[in-house]
Amino acid sequence: MVKVSTLISLLLMLLSCSPKERWEKQDLHSDHTIFSIHKLAPHADFFAFESESLAQKNIPESSRNYISLNGNWKFHWTASPKDRVKNFYKVEIDDSSWDDILVPANWEVEGYG
Repeated sequence: MVKVSTLISLLLMLLSCSPKERWEKQDLHSDHTIFSIHKLAPHADFFAFESESLAQKNIPESSRNYISLNGNWKFHWTASPKDRVKNFYKVEIDDSSWDDILVPANWEVEGYG
């Protein structure tokens, strides 16, 4: 009986072992199989119109609350997140050496990555 329980214990320990790589810190940003970490559940979108008549027409572009983000954006691509510009969000940053990309877009289609 002791031999059987020892054997079962050893087998369970072996089965629970996994490769070292599984537990090492992964390079998540370059793993193409990961696409939904911290993904929010789907939800209904909404838009705040300034009047009932505009809401009934349901044309967000006609509202003064609508701001289009489409257009040319400054873009600075790096191969690794650790090489990113740390203060990219500041208004006073010098982005004169950055490229322009058309938004909406995919930066791979624009020739990066």
